[in-house]
Amino acid sequence: ADLVAAAVVDVSMIVHLSKLYALPLTKNEAGDLIKTIGAQMVLLMGTVWAVHFISSALKLGSWGFSSLITGGAQGAVAYYSTWIVGQAAERYLAQGKSWGEGGPKLVVREILDNLDRDSILKQAKADIRARLQSSAQG
Repeated sequence: ADLVAAAVVDVSMIVHLSKLYALPLTKNEAGDLIKTIGAQMVLLMGTVWAVHFISSALKLGSWGFSSLITGGAQGAVAYYSTWIVGQAAERYLAQGKSWGEGGPKLVVREILDNLDRDSILKQAKADIRARLQSSAQG
């Protein structure tokens, strides 16, 4: 269910980005773009998604108590993955719906190589705090 929700968010984000670049994409095209980006991410980041598998296995073996432990890790992976998808889609759209000579693998690799994980996690925390504060006030 988490992966389906993330895919829906990613499709919506890419459709919105495509409008910002005046290169509209349909939901199907956005879905295809996510598949392309996702395939490259799997090749380059397979171990990150192992967290989802391990946390699922722990949930089954611990009657759900591991959710307290793995929930933060899963949230970080989801935020991180969505951020990478957004960055890759932005590069694709900024280049006129083109990956360039290196293709999607090079684009994703460059994003990962230049990624500051600590900054992304700090931003995630700030975003979550801001949402919680606005929810509490509204």
